[in-house]
Formats: sequence, C-alpha cells, structure tokens
Amino acid sequence: QLRRSPSCFDPLQLLYWQKAAIQGLDDANLSDYFGKNTLALVPDDKRNYFIHVIKANVTFPDEALRWAEVLFHIFPVLDQERKDILRRAGDTFFEAAFAATLKHGTDWDALVSILKQQFKLSGKDLLMPLRIALTGAIHGPKLHDIAILLGQTAMIERFKSAVSLIDQ
Repeated sequence: QLRRSPSCFDPLQLLYWQKAAIQGLDDANLSDYFGKNTLALVPDDKRNYFIHVIKANVTFPDEALRWAEVLFHIFPVLDQERKDILRRAGDTFFEAAFAATLKHGTDWDALVSILKQQFKLSGKDLLMPLRIALTGAIHGPKLHDIAILLGQTAMIERFKSAVSLIDQ
C-alpha cells in the first residue's frame, strides 16, 4: 500500500531485522555466515555447540569472530570498570571458584551453588564477576554454555588470571 508520508530510515529497525534473520538461519547456513576464519578458531569438537550458543548473541559475522577469539584464543584486555568488578569480588571469591572448578569441572550449577553458599551472594553480584573472569564481557551467552565451551582447564586458568588481575 502506498502512503503519502515520506519513508524513514530507522537503524534500530534494521538491526532488529538483521537479528531476526540470524535467528532464522539453521546451523549450516549460520556456519557459512560466520565464515571459515571464525570457525577455524573453534575446536572441531565444539564447533556445532559454539554455533548454537552464540547464535543469540551475534548480529554480524565480526561478533562471532570476537566470541571465537575470546573463548578459544585471546582473552580481551579489561577496562577499569571490569577490573573494579573483579576487585570487589576479591581473591578469595576466585580462589573458591578455582577450587569448585577443580572439584566439579564444568558443572556450572555446582560451581554457582558453592559460591552462593560460601559468599552469600546472588544475582549480578555473584554472576558478573564470574562472567568477566571467564569472558571479559558484561553480556553474552549463558554462563552454563560458556563453561562447556571453555572446558575445565581454561576455566581454571581464567579464574587464576582473575586473581592476578586483582593484584595489579
């Protein structure tokens, strides 16, 4: 239907439709969309799960590349805001996360339960320091999925790194 009012470019609406298009892709087409360079960074045994997990967190291929780098290769440099969140959590928090990961591996519910009980934290106060320690990001895929993608060894390394970042 034609209207007399002029058309209007709305970048937010464009992003909405871009996101909707991504959500409509199956894994094979999404794999093509992310590109070979991105998927080359992801271990073969985790590739399908990676695609499934980050689907809701990307709009453009460069975002998928960033998640592949963060999860499997290059931990991002943290800004002062993120370092402050780690400092507020404290050394003992990440040492407990390290110990829980040693004991329970990637069982996210067990890890969170231990930390919740030990530190009497919940919600953002509990999860934000963990998210930053594992991904360097404030937003992203569910932490349960991040734990599976990272694996026990990488989680332990990142919790150790969080302690060293606090001491800087």
